[in-house]
Amino acid sequence: MNHIKEVDKNIKGPHYYIPHRAVIEITFSSAKCRVVFDASAPSTTGVSLNDTLMVGPVVQSDMISILFKADISKMYRRILVNDRDTPFQRILWRHAVS
Repeated sequence: MNHIKEVDKNIKGPHYYIPHRAVIEITFSSAKCRVVFDASAPSTTGVSLNDTLMVGPVVQSDMISILFKADISKMYRRILVNDRDTPFQRILWRHAVS
């Protein structure tokens, strides 16, 4: 979906890797895997990414009405992040070995 890109691993300057894990939902006919990010997990300094973000005003009205109109699985992937902020939204991705 073109929402992630590979970057240089030799990091200079401040950065943050967002902890994440796979959640697998198994049904009788299929298995669905989704990634869950946890930006509230503290880093080695004891501070999380969520702790450092500026809290803005509530801009959405009734959340229930939004949930029925939105594709939640892709909602956060549609937010453009300035390039200077991307070092704070890194993830460690390992390709599966078969």
